[in-house]
Amino acid sequence: LVGNLQYVYRWRIGQWSTLAPCVEHNSPAFDADGLRWVFKLFKGRARNPRDLALYLAVHESTTDRLQQLKKKVDVSFTLENQRTRGLDYNKYTTPITVWVDSAYSTWGDDKFIGLDDMESFILDDMTCLVVRFHVRETVHEGPAPTAQPSPAIAVYVPEKISAPFNQLLKSARFSDIQFELRDSSALLLSPGPHSVPYPKQGLLSPRNSGDFQNASPHDALRIGYNSIDN
Repeated sequence: LVGNLQYVYRWRIGQWSTLAPCVEHNSPAFDADGLRWVFKLFKGRARNPRDLALYLAVHESTTDRLQQLKKKVDVSFTLENQRTRGLDYNKYTTPITVWVDSAYSTWGDDKFIGLDDMESFILDDMTCLVVRFHVRETVHEGPAPTAQPSPAIAVYVPEKISAPFNQLLKSARFSDIQFELRDSSALLLSPGPHSVPYPKQGLLSPRNSGDFQNASPHDALRIGYNSIDN
């Protein structure tokens, strides 16, 4: 399924100075495109203690849906300037395209910006982070939907019909009437034919991070999140 759904989630974080370093901090979960998502951040990690790390992840409550589908997503992160409007920070000039699936349900950047460079983005001990993502395509990977049998009407006709009804059944005057004879045990009651829908399911993920100073945006987004060693 190809779509043009775009989502923006803004996370205002107060008491920034009190956030513990090298610890995962999560936003409230939010719903988008049939999945629950969460915005994650680290004020430094063991391998990059002086860098802000940001991630967009499918919330654990809906990761099981990724067994049946995957989503092609354009994602970008923004750090809003709290002092001068319009001077926000975007590390990449264009969004990065990734696949969200059962293997890679978390995507992000563990060197989004240096913590020492965040002064202008903090006001009254508050900062604001934004994630934008555009779901370009959803691919279903489970078994094909199974169609239910079409409904039928079961009519019971006794073996002997007394006159004159037995003659009427054979009359051309009633040629537009059709009877379907079935065993009464085969009676099928159904509201109508329908298909069983797929369950609706739900960016930077499991690779070693390395130094992204000279890496392309696509390479920079492929970092190791699965092994959260901080």
